[in-house]
Formats: sequence, structure tokens, C-alpha cells
Amino acid sequence: RYLFPVCRPAPDEQGLTLIPAFDDDDVDLGPLYSRDTTLSGERRVRLLGPLFEQRVATNGRTVKSLRPLFTRSVEADGKDNRTDLLWPLATSITRGKEATSRFGTMYFADFDTTDPKSRWRLWILPVLLTGRDAGGIGYFGIFPLFGRVREVLLFEKADFFLFPLYAHTSREGQETTEVLWPMISHTEAPGVLRARFFPFYGRTVRPGISESMFLLWPLLTWAKYVQ
Repeated sequence: RYLFPVCRPAPDEQGLTLIPAFDDDDVDLGPLYSRDTTLSGERRVRLLGPLFEQRVATNGRTVKSLRPLFTRSVEADGKDNRTDLLWPLATSITRGKEATSRFGTMYFADFDTTDPKSRWRLWILPVLLTGRDAGGIGYFGIFPLFGRVREVLLFEKADFFLFPLYAHTSREGQETTEVLWPMISHTEAPGVLRARFFPFYGRTVRPGISESMFLLWPLLTWAKYVQ
């Protein structure tokens, strides 16, 4: 390890010349400048303490940081990268053909940047939801006023109007209609039927498995299970 940058003699066709030893040697100038190898094998350069840092991993991945303003990492093949600006305010990520970016509560994703008809989404939470689903169907919603959206949270489809006045959702074959959520609800799915007018009445039936009901919850509840 060298405390200061040094030069060393190196032979060439002309004889001995002096070249800087920056490529192979560690340098430590305190908080002003340092260059070393981490325990994981990364080559690292730092300026002004933690403000500027550059690292190169053994697999070719590079990371450059100007804290707290900017950090960028790039994989060796250049196809995967990530950029953070004033983290966690803004982030941009590219993985192969897929690109995502976020600024505050605004989120954008393009699932195939090489295909102009690919699946994409733009959300400005919790108000705007728009995009195109995997089937090529476009959607749009302004929450809670109105909307017919796709692939949001755990739902394949979600329609709403003046939520919580009305909502209808679809998930893995389960269709649920809500009115004045969470008071009135009706669900149909393969193997289950559920109705609720909370807290006055509710009933769930799973044919051949179980049946349950409540009246004036939690005063009266009832359940039956098929052995």
C-alpha cells in the first residue's frame, strides 16, 4: 500500500521510463482521495470521503456515485443498468428489454422497449392509472371517480365508479361486486359463493366443504363443515 501516488521504472524499447503506478497499487490520501480493493474483490476509488465513489466488480459491473445526488450501476454487458437521483425520489432501471422508472409517486413501465405494441403502464398514485395489458387492451382510470383498469395490485381487472360507491373486481376466476364498500358485497367463483350486507347479514358457501353465516355481527355467527 502506498500513502501517496508513486512512479516506478518500467522497461521499454527506449530503455527505462517512469510511469504512474495507479493501475496496480492502492493509494490513501485520507478523505481527499483513496483507491483500494474491497474484501469482495471490487476495485474502488473515492474522492472527498463518501461524496464520490466508483467501483468495478470482478464480473465487470461498475457503480458510480455522487452522493446524495446520483448513483448509477451498469452490468458488464451494458444491457442492465440502474440510475438513482436523490434516492429515493427518482429511480430508472433497465433489464434487457424491460424498462421502469419512478419519480415520487409516478411510476412508468415498458415491458418490451423493442415492441411499440407491448404491455406498459403509467401510474400516478393514488389518482391516475393507465396503460395496456398483456392482451393488448388499453385501460384508464382516475381514482376514485371512474375507471376500468387492468393488472392492478392483485386484480386482473377492476372497474370502479365514485369508489366506495361501486367497484367490480376479477381475480383468478373470482368475480366480486362491491356497493358502498365494505358494506355490501357479492362474490362468485368456482367452488365459492359469498354475500355480505355488513354488519347485518353475511353468508359464504363452499359446496361440499363448508357453509358459514353471520347475523348482526358479532352477536350471532354460525358455521358447518363437511367431514
